[in-house]
Amino acid sequence: GVKNIVIGNIVDDHATQAREDGFNPLSIEEIVRQGDILMLLISDADQQTVWNGKIRTNIKINIARRYGCGAGIRDRYVQNIPYPCFISVEKDASSTAIGATRGDGTVGSSCREEAGIDLFAEQALWSEIMAICREDYHVLHEAILFDTYLSKEPAEIFENVADEQFVKQLKYHSPTSHYGQLSTMNRQDRKNIHGKISMCS
Repeated sequence: GVKNIVIGNIVDDHATQAREDGFNPLSIEEIVRQGDILMLLISDADQQTVWNGKIRTNIKINIARRYGCGAGIRDRYVQNIPYPCFISVEKDASSTAIGATRGDGTVGSSCREEAGIDLFAEQALWSEIMAICREDYHVLHEAILFDTYLSKEPAEIFENVADEQFVKQLKYHSPTSHYGQLSTMNRQDRKNIHGKISMCS
């Protein structure tokens, strides 16, 4: 296991939280010089600036790059639940390169593949879902606010989808809902949807 975890951070609320959690945050430059393995756990928008200004000239040979939702990762860590993820060792990979993947959920991949999947989900899948919800709101203000947001039904549906797939989770719906979803889905213009999604692939 890891014997010593060092946190590098600017002076802000995150540094305060780190101290409250029992760590002694140092400057980013200093922890890069001290560390054997660097976990770059900052926002995508800040990574280039921090890399060029604070990391590039101080780094050793190892870096672990993360893509993921920090809150979700933290919640699962606290609950001692494995977090589904891709892992990539881009150079000199061996069976002993990674020792922290005990448990379920880790799939071998590459940085290029993982970034592509992320962008596809963000620009093709979730953008379409958000656009549909927006138009639903313009058609039925009160109904869509209650059914989509207040009831949290979509969240429950997607949780069931993750566990049992789209079609199998329909068993939790009424026969009317079951029929309505499948019959309406099959009336959608698949070529139009496929064309828009393909532009993001």
